[in-house]
Amino acid sequence: MKSKKGIELIIVALFMTVATQAQTLSTATRDSLLQKQKALNAEISTLQASLTKSQADLASINAKLAPQWTHKGLAGISATQATFANWSAGGQNSLATSAYLNAELNYASKNWMWNTALNTIYGRMHTAGYGWYKAADNLNLTTKGGRALDKKKLLYLTMLANLQTQYAKGKTLPTDPGYISNWMAPGYINFAIGFDYNPWKWFSLFFSPVNDRMTFVNDAFLAHQNLFGIGVDKKFQNNVGIVVNNGISITLFKNLSLISKLDLFTPYNNQFGNIVVNWNVMAALKLTKYITATANLGLKYDNNIKTANANGVPIGGPKVQFNEILGLGISYNF
Repeated sequence: MKSKKGIELIIVALFMTVATQAQTLSTATRDSLLQKQKALNAEISTLQASLTKSQADLASINAKLAPQWTHKGLAGISATQATFANWSAGGQNSLATSAYLNAELNYASKNWMWNTALNTIYGRMHTAGYGWYKAADNLNLTTKGGRALDKKKLLYLTMLANLQTQYAKGKTLPTDPGYISNWMAPGYINFAIGFDYNPWKWFSLFFSPVNDRMTFVNDAFLAHQNLFGIGVDKKFQNNVGIVVNNGISITLFKNLSLISKLDLFTPYNNQFGNIVVNWNVMAALKLTKYITATANLGLKYDNNIKTANANGVPIGGPKVQFNEILGLGISYNF
């Protein structure tokens, strides 16, 4: 009996030893597997981060290489109003309204660019003495495309086309029987090839030694008066000369925008050195999301445009033309 019990004890001891070794081996194996799992998870995380960065870099490169269209603009309607009742200083009740649009559409690829800019305003005023009459009228459309000449894309060889005119008849005074302007009377179309310098996104300077400037007087009355110096009853004149074109569209502060368009031209003829100036500036201050205060300034000078009397007949030489329009109204940025 004793020997039998001894054998049983030996078997139990062997079993416990084997179980303990198995448990120890199982724990070691599990710890090893857990360590391998952690290492693999770390490698996967590293690979995922590397893949994400590579995808971002590829997207950035593709974005730079692919053609890009961008646009921006400011459109709005502004109004001013004045009322007088028994006002000792005098004055007339008046209401002025104007609509404006300043917009750009831009295209850029690896070495090419194309820019189209529209700057236009039209306004009318009503007074007790004159009724409704035109108060602001301007249309300036420019499109240009070019190829970069340097790696930084600061200078482009560029072709430019430009249209300048007004929409409706204009008078010195609303009661004048004659008028001094009309649609495409005068109207100017320019075609040029030159160099466009773009050191900043908000600034461009175009220079062309070969600009073809076409003057149109698409109105028989105005053509007969020869107000624009191209000859009596003539409706078209062509001049080749030098042009400088400057465009600025910048946000100076969070709510203040400035848009400027300046065109300078002098012809290769006996009037070389007489510079034709057409400059339009608009400052817009956003007071709320949709309410904006605006200031529109215009300055023109053309040695060929004569001063006219009430009947639209020339009576003198050229003068500097200037207008200013202040308004408060609704605007929309896009």
